[in-house]
Amino acid sequence: MPSLGFSSVLGRYYVDKEEHKKVKAAQDNKAQKRRFWKKKWNIDVTHSMYEEFNNYSKEISKVQKFLKFFQNFDKKNIKTEEELFLYGKFARNIEIVYKNPNAVKYIMTLEKINNDELKEPTESDEEFYKSDSSEN
Repeated sequence: MPSLGFSSVLGRYYVDKEEHKKVKAAQDNKAQKRRFWKKKWNIDVTHSMYEEFNNYSKEISKVQKFLKFFQNFDKKNIKTEEELFLYGKFARNIEIVYKNPNAVKYIMTLEKINNDELKEPTESDEEFYKSDSSEN
């Protein structure tokens, strides 16, 4: 175990307590953002992915709700009416992301946790919903 005052993040001892507070606050901020992205966006961001993901988080926020559609969509080759409808619905967000080609390349590599698939309800879930609806 490292001695008191040693920072594994910095790889050296802290200069003073103020530096310790700043490093701790920065680490807490990163951890909070990673928890938010995992809970709200269903994207698991590792420590090594953090910096690049954070750089493109504004663009990712625009398309995170329809990430699979965005990754498979080619606006120069619209095949179905469903694609046309979804493009029309999300055109503003898609165009904002396409303004940054580096963000588009990065977004194409992202994967949601469990591919963002819905789980099948279990018997206990069904019982919970049955009992909850009967109370009303």
